[in-house]
Amino acid sequence: ATLHKTNNAALDWDAVPRDDPAAALELAFRVAEEAYGIQPLLDLEDILEAPNGKPDDKIIMTYLCFYFKEFSRHHKEQGAVKSITAACNITKRHDGWISEYADGATEMLTWDQST
Repeated sequence: ATLHKTNNAALDWDAVPRDDPAAALELAFRVAEEAYGIQPLLDLEDILEAPNGKPDDKIIMTYLCFYFKEFSRHHKEQGAVKSITAACNITKRHDGWISEYADGATEMLTWDQST
């Protein structure tokens, strides 16, 4: 859920197998590695076969720290992408105005020379 909330393009929530925890974890590990470069610290067995059904808290917290560090980096990059896109759009608009000015100036010179 955290992967989908942070970057819904990275994980299709409807494709997560809800009736198969092993497959869901495997998918989450794969998406985390492919989308964010987060190497798995745990094997599926570490989680699914943990004593008393509870994996080691320290390993889980360490793993989550990697997730949130990458989420923060991704969020900053997305902000930069939005800023760059906005700057490109402004430049395109300015280029259009420059072109309109040049065309208008050429028309005006032609009209002036013909009168």
